Amino acid sequence: MKTKSDDIKRRMSTRSSETLVVNDKDLSTENSEGNSTKIITTKKQCTDRQIFQYEEQEAISRDSHDDVDLFCRTCRNIEVAISDINDLKKSKDGCEEIKEKRIDAVILATNLKKLNRLTQMRGKNAAEKTQAAKSKVDSLHLELQNLLYEVVHIKKEIQQCVNFSSKDEDIDLVDIDTFYKEAPIELSHPEVTKTDAHKQMLARLDWELKRRKQLVEQKNKFLEEKKKIEDEINSKTNYLNSLKPHLAQIMKTTEPVQELMGVSFETERLMFESAQYLSRPLYLLYVQAKAYRDTCDKVMQVEIEGDINEAKNDLQTETVIIDESDDSDSENVESFETNGESHRNRKKEGTLNRLEEKRNKLLTPHPLYVRIKWKKKDTYELDMLFKYLPQLNVSCIQVNLNIEGSTSFPLLSSDVILRDLLASDSGSELPSVASKYQLECLGSESFDPYIKLVGYPYLWVQWICGLNNLPNKKLQNTMTDSAINMKHFQTVIKHIRKRIKGRLSLQRQLHLLESLQLPDLNSPCKSFSVLTSWKELTLEEFMSYEKGRALFAMEIVPRDSMYYSATVTREENLDVLVAIHPNYPQEPPVFLLSIQTACIEKRNSLRNLEREINAFTEELVLKCSSDMLLSSMLHKLAVCFDIFVETGEKISSKDRLYIRKLRGRDRNRPYRYQNEGYFIQR
Repeated sequence: MKTKSDDIKRRMSTRSSETLVVNDKDLSTENSEGNSTKIITTKKQCTDRQIFQYEEQEAISRDSHDDVDLFCRTCRNIEVAISDINDLKKSKDGCEEIKEKRIDAVILATNLKKLNRLTQMRGKNAAEKTQAAKSKVDSLHLELQNLLYEVVHIKKEIQQCVNFSSKDEDIDLVDIDTFYKEAPIELSHPEVTKTDAHKQMLARLDWELKRRKQLVEQKNKFLEEKKKIEDEINSKTNYLNSLKPHLAQIMKTTEPVQELMGVSFETERLMFESAQYLSRPLYLLYVQAKAYRDTCDKVMQVEIEGDINEAKNDLQTETVIIDESDDSDSENVESFETNGESHRNRKKEGTLNRLEEKRNKLLTPHPLYVRIKWKKKDTYELDMLFKYLPQLNVSCIQVNLNIEGSTSFPLLSSDVILRDLLASDSGSELPSVASKYQLECLGSESFDPYIKLVGYPYLWVQWICGLNNLPNKKLQNTMTDSAINMKHFQTVIKHIRKRIKGRLSLQRQLHLLESLQLPDLNSPCKSFSVLTSWKELTLEEFMSYEKGRALFAMEIVPRDSMYYSATVTREENLDVLVAIHPNYPQEPPVFLLSIQTACIEKRNSLRNLEREINAFTEELVLKCSSDMLLSSMLHKLAVCFDIFVETGEKISSKDRLYIRKLRGRDRNRPYRYQNEGYFIQR
């Protein structure tokens, strides 16, 4: 029994030595003796303390990685021991072996407990060290924050010192060079102040104070002189004010003398007083018209009409600003047209009223107008009234032309007499895109309904009023860049007079043609053909002819032209269609020729004759006045028709001289007249 017990103790001591090295002989002796002796309490406590100290030192000295490996091996050994014990119990043999296995398992469990204690001690030591390091870091961080706060505070103090401004810095001092140049030496002390900035500033302040006192004294002297001058001006003003009624009385007394001498100083004075309240475009027009009247045409009358008091109250005009609500108003108008409810009808009436008010405001002219009139003795009288629409920035004209002893003539109508004066300009559209947009925003797509109310906004009217709205390229080529030029007004007046003269001449020519007479042009070449018919046509009648429809298809003449049919006779009848352009004589008439019984060859010859009449009108203008262009073309047609007949197949007589009857593949006939008295081909 004793031998078996010693063997167990030996194995226990051998297995525990793998992980624990115990050198305490008293402890091993006490374990070996078992319960044979009793340990004194004080000695036991001392032993426990020693064991704890030993384990603490061992936890520090031992490697934690080795303990982990030892822990794993111990766990595997315990697992193997328990498995062996389980197998032995199943075989019901080897009770002794089971006991040994149990002892081994207990010893291994004891080792696990020790390893656990060592691990707990290491964790405790690490936590204590971590806490100590954390406390140190916190204390250092707190010291850093204190230092940073002190740095910020010191910077603020430094910035306050830098930004400190003294009252002398607000004083506008003379520069240093001027100071040493103007200040006396006993005040500037250059030998001291140039090296000491503080003393230099004190010296400059003393000099500034002295200089400002001198300036105050000069200011007081000037104020006294100013007061004396103001008193003198007031006294002279009172004298002039008292003189004005006397001068007015003298002017009124001398009015009969002025009328007798043909000089109206009072009228001119009143006109100039009214001119200063004109709008800028009309003022430019008035200045040009008056200068032209004084230098070129004494018969012309230039007047200013309108309400001058209203013009004084309306010196500053503002452009109408049409906001988005206007668009919504116009949209509401369209929506109301399809809605028949009563409350919507009332709302529609309110919207239409607002739009009408805005349109009326937009089309309200300036209170003052400029009227230009001139009269040609026993011929005609032209009255032109110029208006300015400030909201649209457009000038308009109303024309009234009175022809003495004349019947109605379409091209002399007041509505068309100045149309297309310098270029294609009907006056039915506003000249600028901005004004068109303003009108469209108020629901009006065209300016035609308002022409009778305010007049025609011709482009040449904008030109002479200083408004450069020239979208027409032909008009831009006619006019120079600057709109404020006396030559521009002269050009317009020249064209107006030429237009009226040409229309009157055209009226006389048409009157003679109605009586089947050609005007006498004093041409050396007389015609033998006779005008046997002349009749005015309507547009529908003109369109009934095939050549008339072709003329419109090519857009050679506008639809508002004048149309006539004629017949020229010499052995056969030549039917003629005449289209007179509204811009006659700047645009020549167009002649269309036809013969009822004409073969193909004759039609080709007739086409050549038609080309001769229409394509060479410049030659006729050079030979005679452009006002007689229609008569010249009819006379040339009659002469050329003589050639046409004489060079035809059936020749009854030969009254013209020509070298060759026909020439070229086109069988051209000699329509060109030479001054020597004979005809040649072109």
